[in-house]
Amino acid sequence: MDKAKENKFPKKNGRPDSSRRELIRVGLIMAAGMALAEGLSACGGGEKKEEKFIRLAFNENPLGPCPQAREAMEAARTNPPTLTGLNRYPDFLQGDLLKTIAEFHHLVPENVVPGCGSSEIFNIIASCFLNAGDVFLTAVPTFQLPLEYAGLRGAEIQEIENRNDHGPDLNALASEVNQATRVIFLCNPNNPTGLIIKKADLENFLGSVWQKNPETIVVIDEAYSHYVQDPDFVSGSDYLREGPLVVVRTFSHAYGLAGVRAGYALAPLELADLMGGLRTPSLSEMGFHWKLGANYNRLAWAAAIASLKEGGEHLKQTRELNQKIKTLYGQAFSERGWEYLNSETNFVLAHAGIPGDRIQAYLYQNGIQVQSGNAFHSRYANWIRVSTGTEAEANTFIEVLNKYGPDSPVAEKVPKLYWWGY
Repeated sequence: MDKAKENKFPKKNGRPDSSRRELIRVGLIMAAGMALAEGLSACGGGEKKEEKFIRLAFNENPLGPCPQAREAMEAARTNPPTLTGLNRYPDFLQGDLLKTIAEFHHLVPENVVPGCGSSEIFNIIASCFLNAGDVFLTAVPTFQLPLEYAGLRGAEIQEIENRNDHGPDLNALASEVNQATRVIFLCNPNNPTGLIIKKADLENFLGSVWQKNPETIVVIDEAYSHYVQDPDFVSGSDYLREGPLVVVRTFSHAYGLAGVRAGYALAPLELADLMGGLRTPSLSEMGFHWKLGANYNRLAWAAAIASLKEGGEHLKQTRELNQKIKTLYGQAFSERGWEYLNSETNFVLAHAGIPGDRIQAYLYQNGIQVQSGNAFHSRYANWIRVSTGTEAEANTFIEVLNKYGPDSPVAEKVPKLYWWGY
């Protein structure tokens, strides 16, 4: 595969001025505070304690990290403090981290922007490329966090509803592109539907977009790409030489590292260079090159490198378990007469025929967390999204679900489950 080295995309937006950055920073703090005030439900919140829940709402890997990542984190934690202990800052150059990620994708380190989970990457994208008056175009429903960050930047959010078959309407999206369209966001596979954009469709879409506006940046979230079985799937990283494209990846799901917060973006050189200047912490404002800012902590750093170098056995086991649990879910849903989508991820979106909020509240009452489809879009008000877990967790979920009836008691209040898997 060719290495995506060329600087060929014009710098349309510079860094936001200091007053603008401060406004965005305050807005993000206020938004986070309000979310926290409503309930710490992403970790199980409410009256029940986290350990009493079967967590099937957050798209986590029930196997956890691979053994090599566990060993690497333990080594990073316990090494003598005069060597590489946690009391020492990590290498500001992040050389081995960037090199490992780049080699995994057959790129060069300059194409990589590390992030504290993919969530920091989406914040960087919005802060770097969006200003008031710019258009952020996307298909819905999809992962909401990038839209929230775009809104905080003052961008106009333009949403195109998915087709009747639940896939993104790429023709409708492409037809809306104009000179104001600064960023297009796609999630592939999509959250919450679990569906992919096939190779030919993606290629045609990118060509159509860049023909209409060569400066439109297409952002593709590939958080669940490791789970895809369909051979017609292709990573956006194959097209970094073709136009302004940012591919976002995370170690949270298939690698089982949701708790350490590790992600990254792949982009052509100039886009990566612009994005790197807005990482946390950024030293570019002090006159240093952006690569001197280390936003991975030592544990995340060690785990990420070990996960990529593990050799693939852990991912193989993860995929096998995931397919097994999805098969169990499919059988259970079919027996209930529920429609469900053929997901290429570690979650399944299923049509309950009654309000998903009620099913969610019933399961919550019984110690199981799932997502109501109503959280994603009113179109899915009668759906639920359930993550894959262990075989024991899946069987418990199915057993409890099969006991549901119109008179079944439900929880009076279910805290909002803010993170859909990020």
